[in-house]
Parts: sequence; structure tokens; C-alpha cells
Amino acid sequence: MPDLLTDPTTLSILLGTVLPILVAFVTKSVTHSGIKAVVLAFLAACTGVLASAQNNGGLITKETLIFGALAWVVAVSTHFGLLKPAEVTGSTGIIQQKTDRVGI
Repeated sequence: MPDLLTDPTTLSILLGTVLPILVAFVTKSVTHSGIKAVVLAFLAACTGVLASAQNNGGLITKETLIFGALAWVVAVSTHFGLLKPAEVTGSTGIIQQKTDRVGI
């Protein structure tokens, strides 16, 4: 059984869960949602490269796209399903209010 932190699928899922929070940290609350989507896609692509490189010893293969897409799907699902709705947690809005003086 592979170690969970070195398994690229698990790594993509874990990092994808954290990506919406990172986007909230680096963007302001008034930032256009399109820019936030681009930042999220960029971070998901970085996650795919990281997971693929960890799995293949630094080589980037077709798995890079798969792991990046997996991280993006998990990040979007986490954002719209768990973090954004105010009646559940509203974490994204709270983070952006607290860090409104930093970011783009």
C-alpha cells in the first residue's frame, strides 16, 4: 500500500481541497471572479505538475494533466459546495474580509 502523502492521486485531492482557501488569500473580495478562476486553474496546474513529478521522479508525463484536472475539480467542488455558501461555513468570504489589504 503506497504512503498516502506520496500517492499522487491523494496529493492532488488534498491540495485541491486547500486551493480555494489559497485563492481567497491571494485575491481581494472585489477581484473579478474570472481572475479568481484563472488563479485557481494556475494553482491546480501547479498541483498537477507537483503530483506528477513526485510520482515519476521529476519527469512530467500525461499524468500531469490528469492530476491537475483532478485538483481543479476537487478545488471547484470544495469552493462551491463547502466554502462559499454562507449558510454552511462562509470561509472564503471571511478569509477575503480578513485579508482584504493583501492580494490582487
